[in-house]
Amino acid sequence: MENEQYKINKLIDASNWDMWKFQIKVILNAAEIFDVVTGKSKTQILAKIGNETEDEARKRHRFLNMENVR
Repeated sequence: MENEQYKINKLIDASNWDMWKFQIKVILNAAEIFDVVTGKSKTQILAKIGNETEDEARKRHRFLNMENVR
């Protein structure tokens, strides 16, 4: 799933809500984050920014978590 982009219809109004909701749910399930987004799971996910490596992202997350301890 890494670095993949998806093209979905823009949510305009209630007229395309059902299709938009379905597309978003499929994408979030494919990324294995649907339960996190809906709040069903409290698992933390590692979010990478741009071309950041996984190690760089982990260091940034540790740094941000240390700032919140104060």
